[in-house]
Amino acid sequence: MQKITHQKHSVYSVIYLIATLFERAGYYGLRVLLVVYLTSELLLNGGTESLSYPVVLSIYGIFISTLIGTQFLGGLLGDLVFKNKNAIILGGILQAIGAFILCIPSITAVYIGLGFITIGTGLYRPNIMAYFGKLYTNNTKLLDAAYTIHYGFINLGAFIGVLLLGYIGEIYGWMYGFGLAGVFFLISIVLPLLSKEKIVKNKDLKQFALNHRILKIVLVILVVGLFWALFEIGYLKRIESQISLSKVVSFENLDSIFQQLESFFMIPVVIVFAILWSWYYNHQFVKLAIGFIFAVASYGILFLIPEVVTIYHFWLFIFSLFLLTLAEIHIAPILYATLAKYGNPKYLATLIASSLVLTRLFFAMHQLFSDEIYEDSSFTLKIAFGGMFIFAVILSAGVILGRKYLKSNA
Repeated sequence: MQKITHQKHSVYSVIYLIATLFERAGYYGLRVLLVVYLTSELLLNGGTESLSYPVVLSIYGIFISTLIGTQFLGGLLGDLVFKNKNAIILGGILQAIGAFILCIPSITAVYIGLGFITIGTGLYRPNIMAYFGKLYTNNTKLLDAAYTIHYGFINLGAFIGVLLLGYIGEIYGWMYGFGLAGVFFLISIVLPLLSKEKIVKNKDLKQFALNHRILKIVLVILVVGLFWALFEIGYLKRIESQISLSKVVSFENLDSIFQQLESFFMIPVVIVFAILWSWYYNHQFVKLAIGFIFAVASYGILFLIPEVVTIYHFWLFIFSLFLLTLAEIHIAPILYATLAKYGNPKYLATLIASSLVLTRLFFAMHQLFSDEIYEDSSFTLKIAFGGMFIFAVILSAGVILGRKYLKSNA
């Protein structure tokens, strides 16, 4: 590890972190409200019927899948037409309009509101991630720490939004929940709108050959994408373990507790590694290798949880979740830090949007397996563990050989 000197985080990065927190709180909170609203609150045919569950799933699925395309389009428009900051502001305005339209009790309002939110999110998300990275063009060794903090604010915003908007919607009514989401979207553009930061050129970019930069970007996208694919393949065993543990642990709403634990783990983990990586720099492939090692350890522990469980296995499962959080924080932020470090700043939002699309496709790779495979959670766990192990070995070997090569040519 190399101590970082003469580089520090900018006050403007805090502005965009707070903006991200409010936007993600509004987005994820609205998603939770949407499902409840469509299944139980929105009435059709004069108030006598509600939407069927398959129809709700169809609407929700179209909404989520359409975001993949709008984010790519939003990245292009931000880079080539509006400029990133203007795209952020326009996106936030469209999101707010969409949230306020959802306050109207009508199926037509649902379609129109979701249309505005889809376009707005497509503009907002890739452009704020790109603009945030551009704040570090001359502080590239801090990019890993910066995007780790950014990742933490995304998770914190999602956690706050789901709890707060869910509570407001349940106690006071869905209209107030959607309205608050709209307010959050507006708050997310106020600080960027008032901010007067300047973006400077990336001086470090010239020291890397173009083919070297392209190779690193492609490799990191592939590695991170395959991590999420294996992560999803191992999901069945985690769910099965949760169900088994709920029979021996006398906590109410245990499923909710498990979901919240990931957020509780994420925040302190982000703080620790954001501080560590702000002081010391280590190669990004080293972090990716460590992330896969943590994932291997996490899935290895799941092998120790049998069908008949005890309270001992509950704590094993908690430790497995903690290790998976450590793996996630070594993987997810590194993707965007790599793109910001080696990508062309003029097309960074497009590059980030493309990586979001590609990682989403990798995330869905588990659907290529037949349903019969997913009936056996132990087999899917073996696939996830084996894949993580292979990539941990490959990345570790690559790091070791790379360091030996650099020493021999020093």
